[in-house]
Amino acid sequence: MPELTRGAVEDFLYYEAELIDDWRLREWAACFRDDGRYIVPTLDADPATAFDTDPLEVLCLIADDRHLIDARIDRLENIRAHAENPRSRVMHAITNVRVGKQADGVLRVLSNLTVHRWRQDRLDTYVGRCLHHLAVDDGNASSPGISIVERRVVLDLESLDPVGPLSFIL
Repeated sequence: MPELTRGAVEDFLYYEAELIDDWRLREWAACFRDDGRYIVPTLDADPATAFDTDPLEVLCLIADDRHLIDARIDRLENIRAHAENPRSRVMHAITNVRVGKQADGVLRVLSNLTVHRWRQDRLDTYVGRCLHHLAVDDGNASSPGISIVERRVVLDLESLDPVGPLSFIL
């Protein structure tokens, strides 16, 4: 696998955020490899191990494989999905991107994440850290030469009560 530059990684993270913010969820899902996963551990997860825990062994708020990512999007796009009808307006802010070492053809990328969600006259802010495992691929119209092996969002919140449910893509 060729080396990915920090700039290329940052551009990909911004592109991914734009897809989610624009509610282009099918294109976002296409950024994942067929074996890709989207994981959000519970809020009480130990921060020291939350990026490395196995969702088959610990409880997670979201533990989607590629099939479940597609099913989640089917639900979100359904007009009967009352939790997202009308849909949330979201804006992702990605900062402090740190590109780690490549192992087994996969690059480990840590970043800070703030998601502002506006829905039904209410603004909620979700903060946390995001871990991407990224691989270089041939690229297509939906994914510019990089694919997501895993996307894990560790929220830095004590409770979801003040911000509301996770009925959208973080």
